[in-house]
Amino acid sequence: MSAVAAIAILASGCKETGPSIDLTNGKHNVLIDTTYVESPVQTAEPKNVLIELFTGVSCINCPAAHVTVDNIVAANPGRVIGLALHSTAEPAAQDEPPPGTRQNLGSADAQTIIAHYGEPGARPVGAVDRVVHSGTFINSIFDIAGNFNGYAGTQMGKTTPVNITLTSTYDAATRTGAIMTELHYIAAQSDSNKLTIYMIEDSIVTSQLQADNSDDTNYVHNDIMRMALTNALGDRINTTLVAGTVIKKAYSYTLGTGWRPEHMRIVAFVHRYTGSDEILQVKDVKLQ
Repeated sequence: MSAVAAIAILASGCKETGPSIDLTNGKHNVLIDTTYVESPVQTAEPKNVLIELFTGVSCINCPAAHVTVDNIVAANPGRVIGLALHSTAEPAAQDEPPPGTRQNLGSADAQTIIAHYGEPGARPVGAVDRVVHSGTFINSIFDIAGNFNGYAGTQMGKTTPVNITLTSTYDAATRTGAIMTELHYIAAQSDSNKLTIYMIEDSIVTSQLQADNSDDTNYVHNDIMRMALTNALGDRINTTLVAGTVIKKAYSYTLGTGWRPEHMRIVAFVHRYTGSDEILQVKDVKLQ
């Protein structure tokens, strides 16, 4: 059975009430777009946290930040999700002298995100649930890695207004697949929210500049954002979000050349659309 057919079966029986998401925002094929109201309303699941690290292969301080994020994720299994965003243009992302050893892990989608929030002018920096803090970078989602753990703890203490369920299917013969997202709203929302879905790859071996300016030629890069299945900045949810609203949406995709499905996963999150970009909930699932 193809990945597309499997997702279609998963969504069968849903009561469709019209389009819920602005499809003009999405870049990939939208297979399913259904919304309805359920009763009783689900109980809120634990609030998970997303740490987005803006990093680079030619950044001497970045390996230490990678360790910081990895330690926070390991200390909070299933509750904290980390991903790495590499620019396509910033010097820290490039193969600086000595040449020929460092692969640029940047993507157009990562660059779109960096451009949207404003180039911070330094690496490493990161965002925790895209909350604006008054830390090192005033009035910015960016901050230094030393502040991530405290911010993550604060975010985990919140109550999420939306539960997320992810289902992934993959066809190895065609290198195509689909991801089914279910958003179950626990509480009404005053704005329309956005849904963002990223494809992430782990275990990429390429050189990384170290703190002593040496090259680690066998450095293992994890949590690399390869591309977005939605618009890189999210697809706007255009339905009125009352308690009990359920949105089911599926995307199809084709893996890029050289991407290894056994090392890939999907990260999906819901975030605010007006006044703030705060992430309300995040989940991930292995590609296969």
